[in-house]
Amino acid sequence: MTLLSEEIRQQYQPEVVQILFVTEAVQPGNVFFYRKNSNVFRAVKEAFGQVFGAFEDQEDFLKFFKKNGCYVDYLCPEPINGLPAEARQKVRISGVEPLSKRLALMQPKVVITVMKVLEKEVLEAIKLAEITSVEYTKAIAFPAHSKTNADKCVAELVAVLNELLEKEIWVD
Repeated sequence: MTLLSEEIRQQYQPEVVQILFVTEAVQPGNVFFYRKNSNVFRAVKEAFGQVFGAFEDQEDFLKFFKKNGCYVDYLCPEPINGLPAEARQKVRISGVEPLSKRLALMQPKVVITVMKVLEKEVLEAIKLAEITSVEYTKAIAFPAHSKTNADKCVAELVAVLNELLEKEIWVD
């Protein structure tokens, strides 16, 4: 992750992280959740809009996201698109320990993995962190490659947000 991207991300880190969204890796180039131009950003914003009502603009959404203790982190700190499957998996596995250290610092109540294939590594990071703060975990579809995947991600996240509110695990 570039220094500028990390600086941008830090601007949006809440004092207390309630819900941590973990996705695979930063994207190549300037595509980045907190730059408001990634598939994950669009899907998460749409899902939050369906649950909490429309936002004035992208910045309004990010302010709401931060104010409500939500944050995005990555299993892998560098882009891994285009790597062969075996190499990609090795990078994912090597991201478990660093993620566990960040989890130990953040102590989130909820961890949402945005890409179902990452669930094993994210759960391993939670276990390795030896934290008891996590009350709820869920893996949802990654919103890439097709409108179907994006729609599935949004629908799954809407269901998760509603469940968190209903069970009072997270209160907006």
